Amino acid sequence: MKYSIIISQKDTAGMNILDTLISEFGFRRVADEINYLNPEYPDIEILSIDKDTIFADGLDNITLGDTIIFATRHSCGSEKKSLCIHVPGNWSENTEYGGKPHELCTIPADLERKLYLNMVKNAQDFDAEVTVEATHHGPKINKPCLFIEIGNNEEQWRDKQAAKIISKTLIDTLTQPIDLHPTVLVFGSGHYNQTANKILMKYNYSVGHICPKYALQYLTENIVQKAIDHTLEPVEMIVLDWKGMGPEKTRIVDLLEKMNLLGLKSEVSSN
Repeated sequence: MKYSIIISQKDTAGMNILDTLISEFGFRRVADEINYLNPEYPDIEILSIDKDTIFADGLDNITLGDTIIFATRHSCGSEKKSLCIHVPGNWSENTEYGGKPHELCTIPADLERKLYLNMVKNAQDFDAEVTVEATHHGPKINKPCLFIEIGNNEEQWRDKQAAKIISKTLIDTLTQPIDLHPTVLVFGSGHYNQTANKILMKYNYSVGHICPKYALQYLTENIVQKAIDHTLEPVEMIVLDWKGMGPEKTRIVDLLEKMNLLGLKSEVSSN
């Protein structure tokens, strides 16, 4: 398996991570001045691009990796430090932050699991929330992909310790075999998805696409099927956060029954 790490030259956190991959892990720029390689890690390339990652559609044609990982900033209103991981995609028609309406990228769920658990381990002495996020924003690309992010503001994007944690997590994960696990989808709970975090920490499952409570209204037969089809591993279960589904609960259960997806052993989870 070969991996492409994508970093935007416009992204403060991404460039902080790139600096760390250069200084701590020996990556060096090659002749075209946008690629960085290290012969010790032959299955990893770093690609520096001049546009924001969420609008970087079409990267499939210029990357060598089988899987793409975007190393970026994370923005939100909170001042709390965070380290996040998620797959891009839009549950709704809104493309303000890139991607295509009602389109999801393919998530490598076993890789996400390994990255998340390594990030938790590497961040033990770092005062930050380490979390899986719901599927959101662009770009739309065909290769399996993930975002790994430093949040949440300019000061934190420049934090050298955060960049070291992300960089070490990438190298620790991408240089080792990825173990296979049964995979679930999660419907419900919050954007920073505690149900998914719990599954990854306590159970022998990987997590594919996550549709949070605020996006459940956009679930249709079509996009539920896309969530299954755009999970790299076979989906064995759909986990419903029973307390985190709000007024959409009954409709979603009826939808899954209509699609015969209760045959995937859809389950109810409570935090």
